[in-house]
Amino acid sequence: MKTLQSAAAAFARPRYFGLLLCLATIAVYALAGGARLLRHNLDPSAFIGFGCYDPQSLCFARDNAKVVPDGAQVFRTGGYDGQFYFYLASELYAVAAGEDYRARLDSASFRRARIGYPLLVSPAALFGSRALIVAMILLPVVLHILSVLALLRISRADFEDPASSPWPRPALIAFALNPASLFCFLYALADGVALSLMMLALVWIVGAGTSGPRRFLKYTGACLLLTLALLSKEHALAGAVGLLFAAFALAILRLHDSEAAIAGALSSFRIRRESCMRGLRAFSRCAFPAIFAGLVLFAWWSWIGFHPGQAAERGGWPLSGLFAYLGDDPDAFFSGRSYLIALLGAFGLLAFALVPVLWRLLFRPAPRRALDSSNVSDAWLAIGAGMLVATIGLVSFATADEYWGNFANVLRLFTPGFGALACIALGWRSAGTGAGPVRLVRFGLWFATAAVFASVFAILKNEIAGRLLPVFEFGVGPELTIGLRVGLGL
Repeated sequence: MKTLQSAAAAFARPRYFGLLLCLATIAVYALAGGARLLRHNLDPSAFIGFGCYDPQSLCFARDNAKVVPDGAQVFRTGGYDGQFYFYLASELYAVAAGEDYRARLDSASFRRARIGYPLLVSPAALFGSRALIVAMILLPVVLHILSVLALLRISRADFEDPASSPWPRPALIAFALNPASLFCFLYALADGVALSLMMLALVWIVGAGTSGPRRFLKYTGACLLLTLALLSKEHALAGAVGLLFAAFALAILRLHDSEAAIAGALSSFRIRRESCMRGLRAFSRCAFPAIFAGLVLFAWWSWIGFHPGQAAERGGWPLSGLFAYLGDDPDAFFSGRSYLIALLGAFGLLAFALVPVLWRLLFRPAPRRALDSSNVSDAWLAIGAGMLVATIGLVSFATADEYWGNFANVLRLFTPGFGALACIALGWRSAGTGAGPVRLVRFGLWFATAAVFASVFAILKNEIAGRLLPVFEFGVGPELTIGLRVGLGL
């Protein structure tokens, strides 16, 4: 027994926790990806989701036959979104190489609004369509592992602190194993890429330091990463919302800190002026990346003729889509969506518990600690709260049948929420300990982690033993012939 306790204590150390978390993440992705490959005769094109509902009418694989590799598996459905990222990446390479190819899409402006992921993988098309497919599969995994490592690195001090809170562990586990990134890896989607880029940008923004060329390089890189995240998928705007909320929160805290630090040493006018300057600097530090990335995003949307109203048409009254789904399907609570309903409940619980925590943080009269020792934690807590509220709004207002009626579609709406969990946990120092709302936040993090495990299990079960649908086998030229192979249905 003592040996087992010693081993458990050893693996609870920061170094072993990070190592085990990375190994578990890689193992889950390898298991899911391996199962998908085995179910599709080791053909990686199954990850892309090429579709052909009817070879004589709706058939994107036929319309883009110039870039679809020979022998690719084409599902006897309309396909899934991964194929459009493939077509866009092929078009970007074709334009750069002076080739005559333009992607045929279902909605040109809607698809081109998410150009970030195709932009990152398009250089792989230099080595052929198969190489592009491999790049689209590997990039989400690589970026996800990098974001997990970045979060582990900045949270290491929390684990080494004897007085540290248990918040970070469940939240980091939930982020590393989150079902949205896993699903996006299996279907070559941009949601997971956007989440990873957003989290890497946030790590650099919050930890950029105060001065020097290194800070400038990290800050500039963070702005570019956040811009790529927004261009990959618009739900990364949740990160921008979190940064703006943190900008206001830090400005308020700076005003309190400055007045407490310099009161009595300067005249009242100079105190107010110095407080305002420090508050403005704190505000701009978080606000500028969000504003810069948002301006680039809206400029790109204007250029291609996309407007947010095209996405807003799929929305409605808050939670009306969920209630309609529950009313129409008597077995709703026994489907995979039940885990997502639990996850939405965990998000709501966290948001409710964070209200008094943030109120006490921002408006308590007690003098604050020095900026360098406390403001990083304040920033993470504020960013996480803003991202969480944005995610709840995104999920609540999505009421079209294509969302709650499809596990894959509604799962992707939760993507920024997993980043919010990690941010909230990293801000544990600012929340204090012992209070009822703090305990409720802790319970919400564990509740969300349990829902994550259940969702991941459902995805793995579907990949290993899910129902099968027939596929077309894409041959040479624009013709499609029905093959004998079968593939996992999208």
